[in-house]
Amino acid sequence: DSFFVPHSTHSDALYNVDYASTMASFYRKVNSTQTTVGWYSTGADMISGANLIHEFYTHETRNPVYIVVDTSLKNDASFQIKAYIGAPFGVKDKD
Repeated sequence: DSFFVPHSTHSDALYNVDYASTMASFYRKVNSTQTTVGWYSTGADMISGANLIHEFYTHETRNPVYIVVDTSLKNDASFQIKAYIGAPFGVKDKD
């Protein structure tokens, strides 16, 4: 199951966190056995600002999945689906 959360890649208000939180709360009331596993967008590639939206979902669930669904049907007339997860990275301190 899923629900749509409006977002924009062309303005300062990239993602409506209040709307997403409210919808998640409604879903928990109606579907108490379901949990959030991640989020999705449509298009050929990852959307601008995906890292910021993904950060929001790290507070909703551990290791959220980001799914990109290309609905253009350009490649062999089939859906192209890509899945991403976040991982911490950095440089280890030398001791």
